[in-house]
Amino acid sequence: MKQTSLSSFKTRYNVVLFALTAILFLGSWTSVKADNPYVITTTISYKQSLGNHYELTPFIHWTITQKNSDIVIASGDGNTLSSYIFNIPGEYSIALQNNTPNYDPNDHDEVHYPDIIEVSVSPVRITFDMNSIALSDDIIGGKDMNGSTVTITIQVDIFNNQPVVYPHPYFRSAGVRTTIEGALSNPNTVLMPGINILQYNLTGVATSGSYIMFDFLDYNGDIQCYYKPEMIP
Repeated sequence: MKQTSLSSFKTRYNVVLFALTAILFLGSWTSVKADNPYVITTTISYKQSLGNHYELTPFIHWTITQKNSDIVIASGDGNTLSSYIFNIPGEYSIALQNNTPNYDPNDHDEVHYPDIIEVSVSPVRITFDMNSIALSDDIIGGKDMNGSTVTITIQVDIFNNQPVVYPHPYFRSAGVRTTIEGALSNPNTVLMPGINILQYNLTGVATSGSYIMFDFLDYNGDIQCYYKPEMIP
């Protein structure tokens, strides 16, 4: 008769114990996931929609309510959500109900949508006019831009028409080995409804033979990007 050593027995015991523990853990994890809604959050400005960030099939029914309220503001199906305009600032919840035939929430091959989209709608909307950008000096590879400036015009819409402080007094650049950054000449710039002009003091260096982008931030901290069309000489 073949005998099993104590060490071999311990090894097998540990393997079985690990497998049982894994099964119990996964079962517990699945139940937790099933019991808790999948929630994602996003921020937009008033007079904006969610756009095409969420591609919904016609079988997805959506319902918009004010956060922590049962009062329905709007509802619909599928990608009609992408064109809904949020005209009033505030906090909103969008519940998504998946009515896809034979939908199995536990099937990993299925497309799974969030249960709830929480939308924060801010009262300020900023649009950068990229055609208005003006540099006081040309950007040349290896040249320190310290002392140079860039100005750009922005369109500002404010829900209550009251002035607000612009909360992002800087921008960064993107490109091959670029270190160029811009800081507002007035870090406490107050924005008024309508046309405003921002002026940034530049620092840093760009690289010859590369292209550069400026990443401006709107009121919500979202990037609006300027692509400089000319290669850096």
